[in-house]
Amino acid sequence: MKLSKSHVLITGASTGIGKAIAKELIKNGAAVTSFDLEPLTENIEGWESIPADITDSKQIAYALDKIDKPIDIVINNAGVLHRGNITENSEQEYDSIMDVNLKGAWLVFTLARSKLSKNATIVQISSRHGFNLSMDPALYAISKNALMDLGSIIAKTFPNYSVKTINPGSIDTKLARQDVPPEELENKIKTMKSPEELAIKVIELLESDSMHNLVFDDETRKYRLE
Repeated sequence: MKLSKSHVLITGASTGIGKAIAKELIKNGAAVTSFDLEPLTENIEGWESIPADITDSKQIAYALDKIDKPIDIVINNAGVLHRGNITENSEQEYDSIMDVNLKGAWLVFTLARSKLSKNATIVQISSRHGFNLSMDPALYAISKNALMDLGSIIAKTFPNYSVKTINPGSIDTKLARQDVPPEELENKIKTMKSPEELAIKVIELLESDSMHNLVFDDETRKYRLE
């Protein structure tokens, strides 16, 4: 699809991957609306940031009321991560991960449905942890795997929508640094990709009518479209 003059709704775009994707979308002629828990710290032409907690349906509905044009692309990007294997997280951490990474994406899609264009594109920002079902961070991996399943169900239920999934490798963001043991961080950063590199590949995926997945290959250290 052509991104020029399209309208994109993205969650969690005030920092990291979301911010890089939003900026790249604007470079390519798209208008961006973001739902952000943390306020955007700069004014960027073509980008409206609306404060909203995506785990709260009332806040999402209020934010959507401020949107007065059809939404062509929804990017479910917001996410939280807590390290630990399947027995090491607290109930509070479980709720936090599932509420943001899965429930939030479901709420945004279902509540935004009335504003979506007929052939809208839905993008799920998953993770290599979800793709590979990593044992640590286990709950994060489960939530991101379920996010992919949510996308598959949306595609089956609404065949007029194009559903695409992104499984990044290690990206140098605040969230990704939480995923690395402190003693390994210095060396790990050297192998991380930048949010801007990922954003360019996301644009390629969005512009492709035949490709539906962007996956980071751990062996080649490169992204591939599928």
